[in-house]
Amino acid sequence: MRHPKAYKYLASFALPLVVAFSFATHGWLSFATLFYAFIFIPAVEFLIGVNPDNFNELQHEVIRKVPLFDFFLYLTVPIQVACLLWFLFEMKNPENSALDISGKVTAMGIIPIGQV
Repeated sequence: MRHPKAYKYLASFALPLVVAFSFATHGWLSFATLFYAFIFIPAVEFLIGVNPDNFNELQHEVIRKVPLFDFFLYLTVPIQVACLLWFLFEMKNPENSALDISGKVTAMGIIPIGQV
């Protein structure tokens, strides 16, 4: 069963891509996740506005039976584990400056919250 509103939830997987960018870069670019989560997303939500087409209670019950939503939810676990492993690997790099470390720690701290 396909549900067209399910695909908008793919946008939540943009955050791990930004986290990956933060892990792969150095300097100020390692703070890209912070910028994305606290500046870019709120600005886009402000410009787009409130969506009046949110699910009502009846639609919630129907949606609970659509396996695609469960798939998106279960997909977040391996993505977060992969990000954690990459983070730990990056922390072993002796060439990281204090700025790199703080940017990557910030990115790792945002991903569990941003994907919920």
